[in-house]
Amino acid sequence: MKKSSLITALIAAVPTLASAAAPIAFGGFTSVGGVIDNTVAGGLCAAGSGFECSSAPITDTGFMQQQVTETATGKTYFQTIIADPASGGFASEGFTTTGSVNGGLAAKQSIGDVATGTTGMASDTTLMTGEFQAMGEKKAIITQSVWNEGGTNAASDFQADFSVAMGMVSGAMQMDLTLTQKLGDATGNGTGQFSDNFALVQSMDETNGIMLNKKIDIDSAINLGTGLTDATFAFNSREGTSLAPAAGTGTLGGATVAWVDGDIMTQVLIGQTVAGAGDFGFENLDNASDAVMGLTYTSLATQGGTATATFVDDLNAAVADPFL
Repeated sequence: MKKSSLITALIAAVPTLASAAAPIAFGGFTSVGGVIDNTVAGGLCAAGSGFECSSAPITDTGFMQQQVTETATGKTYFQTIIADPASGGFASEGFTTTGSVNGGLAAKQSIGDVATGTTGMASDTTLMTGEFQAMGEKKAIITQSVWNEGGTNAASDFQADFSVAMGMVSGAMQMDLTLTQKLGDATGNGTGQFSDNFALVQSMDETNGIMLNKKIDIDSAINLGTGLTDATFAFNSREGTSLAPAAGTGTLGGATVAWVDGDIMTQVLIGQTVAGAGDFGFENLDNASDAVMGLTYTSLATQGGTATATFVDDLNAAVADPFL
């Protein structure tokens, strides 16, 4: 992807504002060579969009400002767009209300750079206040991504993603956090492959200090080729609504471990094959919220990252593996 086309891609990826707040969607325009156009199909000022736009917007290279009116309600907004015509790696779009008691601001900035088409970064920041934010929506959202795909194999790459969102939910400030990282090399075609992945997803009730849900997944694998050493490792943790069902029991190697709502459950899986020595498998299932040692199971057959534990809910009905 060339830099000049990145701005269009960033705009296309922008999420819309929820209809419960202001009925305006980000990204209702295109920017090519510094010319901003919001009359294109699907644009804010396109025919049938539900908005009437000023016939004489203020424009310059990479800049547009205009008044828009929602046909159904008569509400009026000012829209300001700034897009970098030189690199195509920056876009800023904002809406402000006029003649409103609550007022409000909705703004989104996107910054990106793609140097070779396989290496790049992107950062988005969204802020909504006043009538642009409704209860249950996030007031501030930040997302960032960095990636690199090297060599000729798309599976040989690095990618890191981060996002945080904050807003009032049921009278409490809630923060949602997502962090993922991937590192892999599959260019060896079976003679030097490895992968390493990390993911953290959580939601926190900041007002009351309650962890609503939390999920951690870590896995790594290495394969030195047919007949040689290979190994896999996985760690998984579930808490809050990420642990489903809320209460249940896991069985591993004939023993059981139970959990109730609010507990933290963890799982560890190890599988290994060593040339000339055979296979080995290890599995651990634990309720990290109690002082009881978790269940372990070992075998002379590599598990390859596959769990053998079974699970039931608090009514003894079989349920899916909560770590999947």
